[in-house]
Amino acid sequence: MDDETIPDYCTAEVLVLGCGNPLVGDDGFGPAVAERLLGMRLPKGLCVMNVETSSRGILFNLATGPSKPAGIIIIDAMNSGRRPGSVYEAGLDELSVEKADDFTLHLTPISNMLVDLKKMGVTVRILACQPSPLPDMIKPGLSKSVEGSLDAAVKRVLRMAAEMAIEGAESLLGLQPKKQQHMPRNRTLKLAPVKKPLKLMRGNRRPKLAIHANALKPRGDGKGKPKSKC
Repeated sequence: MDDETIPDYCTAEVLVLGCGNPLVGDDGFGPAVAERLLGMRLPKGLCVMNVETSSRGILFNLATGPSKPAGIIIIDAMNSGRRPGSVYEAGLDELSVEKADDFTLHLTPISNMLVDLKKMGVTVRILACQPSPLPDMIKPGLSKSVEGSLDAAVKRVLRMAAEMAIEGAESLLGLQPKKQQHMPRNRTLKLAPVKKPLKLMRGNRRPKLAIHANALKPRGDGKGKPKSKC
């Protein structure tokens, strides 16, 4: 990766990644929070990306590239036995224990690349939410408990960003995200209709999609770029 091809997210002061699969119930918590943040006027230096299940390539670029943000905030659903909808900050050690042997989910890099980035001097923080039991079939949409936690999660992310010296983040804590009337130009995600429910293979605590993540890439240019604002 040379200087001319360094993505904007590599040079941000703080990078926020909304991780999760919006097709699997409350696993869409991270993307839902990212979408709310993307609807706000973000302060300079704060980059928000709705990466859904595509975090691996981004974290790989950060771990191997010449430029890195000072801090990374991961937003995701994580089963910790709490009350559904509970928003809390998780440690890397908690996350790595749960994800260490899972090589099919969107959080594959959590147990290795995030740890490596932390060793490189990047501040890594994880904002998690306790999901309700995840469905056994494709079922978009959050439960009422998790849906009701989104505003609190947005405020927690902005507070974390403020603690990482992002000027202006605290001033946004009292604002409501603006509703977007139109999709941005770089948003081309259109999923083909599912005629029959796609069953999920059970494994660990989360169901595993029986379809490859590449099958969910946006139509159009086929590059599958995440929605972002840097």
